[in-house]
Amino acid sequence: MRIVDYYNSDIKESALKQLKNCKWTFSEILVKLLETDSFYQKLGDESRLLLLLDKNDNIVSFLTLSEKYIIDDDTLNPWIGFVYTYEKYRGHRYSGLLIEKACELVKEKGYKKVYIATEHKCFYENFGFNYLENRITIYNTEARIYYRNIVNLTIKKEEFSNDLVEKLIPLSFVWAKERITNGLVENTVMDFLEKDIYVAYNNSSIIGYALAKTYKESEAAPTIKENSIVYDIEEFYILPTYRNQLIGSKLFQYIEDNVKDKVDVIQLISATKDYKKALNFYVEMVGMDFFAAKLFKKVR
Repeated sequence: MRIVDYYNSDIKESALKQLKNCKWTFSEILVKLLETDSFYQKLGDESRLLLLLDKNDNIVSFLTLSEKYIIDDDTLNPWIGFVYTYEKYRGHRYSGLLIEKACELVKEKGYKKVYIATEHKCFYENFGFNYLENRITIYNTEARIYYRNIVNLTIKKEEFSNDLVEKLIPLSFVWAKERITNGLVENTVMDFLEKDIYVAYNNSSIIGYALAKTYKESEAAPTIKENSIVYDIEEFYILPTYRNQLIGSKLFQYIEDNVKDKVDVIQLISATKDYKKALNFYVEMVGMDFFAAKLFKKVR
């Protein structure tokens, strides 16, 4: 698959025909903008129509990235809009590929946020967006406004220092207040001693961290051979407003790259309450193997 900009592509005629065949109300508005040459006039001079194409140049998904959209507010921009995936391609997060591309373009322009106006609930959260508020659109309908932080990501393995720990401890308080992890308590300085400390930054702001340590397994276990060098990730956390942007995946990959020539196994025990998301992240996204789960049912 490939991503193209409609106005800079060699398939404009074919793409327009496919867009006209799209059975979606908003696609009719988009087609009208294209056919009347009013796309830039209505959405802004630097706007783009991004198309995700399959190997036969069939449109899989499309969206616009624009300075203006259906919310009349100059303080909110840029906008991702007209997000659509053709029915036969749904269920594979293909629109996410376009959203990531759009966010890359937004980052190049120096914006700190990008916005979406939609009627959908619990959808764009899966792509790193956070609910802001409801607004009335130019069509006099109500829309939910979401934003996504544009991240200038840096990941570092840091040395222990009192200054660093003072910055990390508040994240554990945020984590505890979320009540998403069984048995979690706020950190103290002692929790950082003799640990490898990994920190994810957005510019100079800390947006996530991980703590880990190395040990030698003296006894064989079902998942670990005797005398294996184990790298145990004890804590792994990303702030809520920065999730679903592949930051966790990049943090885990950084850790793996840092230790893969020194250890035999990377190990992690998760007590998160949303086990489905945990399994999807650790197994499907970063390639860990699942071994066991401790289950319980209260009967009195």
